[in-house]
Amino acid sequence: MSFLAAFGVFVSAAALFVVLSGFAGLKDYTLEFVSYASPDLKVEASLGKSFQLSKDDYKELSSLSVFSRVHKAVQERVLVTTDKNSQIVLLTGVDNGFPERTIDSLLVKGRWFTENEKELVVGWGVGNNLGLEVFDNISPPVIFAPKPGSGQVLSVDSAFNRSSFLTVGVFELNEEANNLEAFTSLVAAQKLLGYNKLQVTSLNFYFDGNTKENVAIEKIKNILGDSFVYKNRLAQHDTLYKMLNTERAAVYLIFTLVIIIALFNVVGALIMMILEKRNDLKVLVGVGLLKSQISKVFFYQGLLISVTGSVLGILFGFFLVLLQDSFSLFMITPLLAYPVSVSFNTFVIVFVTVVLLGGLASRIASSQAVKALRSKD
Repeated sequence: MSFLAAFGVFVSAAALFVVLSGFAGLKDYTLEFVSYASPDLKVEASLGKSFQLSKDDYKELSSLSVFSRVHKAVQERVLVTTDKNSQIVLLTGVDNGFPERTIDSLLVKGRWFTENEKELVVGWGVGNNLGLEVFDNISPPVIFAPKPGSGQVLSVDSAFNRSSFLTVGVFELNEEANNLEAFTSLVAAQKLLGYNKLQVTSLNFYFDGNTKENVAIEKIKNILGDSFVYKNRLAQHDTLYKMLNTERAAVYLIFTLVIIIALFNVVGALIMMILEKRNDLKVLVGVGLLKSQISKVFFYQGLLISVTGSVLGILFGFFLVLLQDSFSLFMITPLLAYPVSVSFNTFVIVFVTVVLLGGLASRIASSQAVKALRSKD
């Protein structure tokens, strides 16, 4: 019974370790792709959608040694229409400061847009939904953008700016971006939205080497002032982070329930041993051993089963994760192996969870030893 109970703990600990490592790998993989198109630091206006950025301020910020690259951006939700369909798209206009490595990692078809031209690079899902073809001059998409200002809307022309754009490329990042986003040049986006040349919605910074976030923010504040919102990559994708963390927490709770069920084997094994050894326990009491001490014997035995099973399970789970990382045993697609990631926290979480629950189960089972002795009396 002890070996059977230990085996149940072993399997549940290994399963929890593998699943947590798998979700950690999936999280790292997802965030790695998101970071391709996200700056290290994003500065936005605290009031309103846009702000004025002077040429002198931009030049001074670009010359700071803590940044490898700085670029301006304009972002707005627009309506893109074609002969086949229409869709609300998040249009982002960027200047030539947008990193080349990001462009190379995003593009899967066509090319990047030309600066100052009305050209469009769309997500794979957007292009598919709208039926867009790269370099299609015959039926290019038409973009409707809300005009700035206030007052009564009398017609579509008074409420929206409209312009035709040539689709020149397709990118693939993640499901959300693929189905929602499109890129164009900063100048084209400013003209479409009715912005002047100094008006932007965000200023994006890429750190140079080991630049610290608080140092970078302080240097920016010295030039722009305090009336801005500063967002690191976590803040830029807070919804995605929350979703991934929630999924991992849910899986952890589910497999914790599996561990609890497996620990019933420990409780059952200890109770059966207590019932089987009642006569022997009576002898121990007769030679002067306290009932509480007898209870501790079974408690430590259950704890030993839990510790042994968890340690062996963690080691076996770690071995399986190494196999997946090295030999790609399980594939998401024919070219993409399921990602895994192991950290010290995973070892600690699994060990502490199994041992704490195992200790609780052992305490419940060991209390039956005292009851058995009382019934014998």
